[in-house]
This record gives sequence, structure tokens and C-alpha cells, in this order.
Amino acid sequence: MSATAHMLALAMDQGTSLPPAQPRSSLWLYGQSVTLVSLFLQARQDAECTCRVSHTDRQRLVRARDRLLEDLGKAPSLSELARESGLSQPKLTRGFRQLFSNSVYGVFQQMRMIQARSRLMSGEESVMRIASDLGYANASHFATAFRKQFGINPSMLKNGGRGKSLGAG
Repeated sequence: MSATAHMLALAMDQGTSLPPAQPRSSLWLYGQSVTLVSLFLQARQDAECTCRVSHTDRQRLVRARDRLLEDLGKAPSLSELARESGLSQPKLTRGFRQLFSNSVYGVFQQMRMIQARSRLMSGEESVMRIASDLGYANASHFATAFRKQFGINPSMLKNGGRGKSLGAG
């Protein structure tokens, strides 16, 4: 955000910072202004979101997330996770959304898919083996979840897609 603000300040001070041959267009200035405002609003939203979670609850939520991700083949139940973390179920689910910007299951599922992608890219295991290790009894359910997350079938990644860059979806 500060880099965008700095560039805007330099561009607006055309007399000293920019050579006369490179004036900034009003469209460029408008675009940078919109970027700056959006970055500011995003930073403020993120700050507000985590501020509503107390320090103690934040620690409990991090512990709950660590427990959730211990075994990517089987997620603990929501009631078990809440009990072990010392939070009520509503506070646990609300806290996950506030702190991790995802549901409890969403955090679990995202990490499973990241693990699956990593293992597929290593090329040493079958799709079925990875699906089974990650708790999928049915390979087609795994393929559907993988395709939803990354936009391609897991077999495509296994069969030569190693050079492709896949985002987090």
C-alpha cells in the first residue's frame, strides 16, 4: 500500500520527479488511486476481522487448526474439535471464518488439496493411493474436489503437467 501511495505522490509531483517526456495520464492516476483505496480497505477489513478475536481465542483457534490438520485422511468432528480447543461450536466456526477466512471444513479441504497437488507433482505415487491416503474412498470424489480447487484433473498433473503452475484456486 505504501509503495502505491509513494508512486502516486511522485506522479502527482511531475515538476521534480518525472521527466517532462513521461507525464502520467489521468487514467493511470485514477487506476493507482483506486488501487490505493482498495488496498487500504482490504487492510482495514483484515485488521477489523482479527481484532474481534481475543488473544486467548486466537491461540485456541490456532491449536484447533493444528489439530484439524494433524491427519489429512480424517478430520475430527466439529464437536470434538470444539471440546479439545475449549471453544463452543458456534465460536469455533465463527472464529475460523474471522481468523482464517474459511470454514473449518474449508481449511481442512484446502490443505488436503495442497497436499494432493504436492504429492502428484512428485510423480511417485498413484492418484488412487493419494486419494486413499487423504480419506477419499472413491477416486472420482477426489478428482472432483481436485478439479474444483485447481481446474484440472489430478491425472493430468500426474501425467506430465509438472511444469504447469497451479494456484490455490
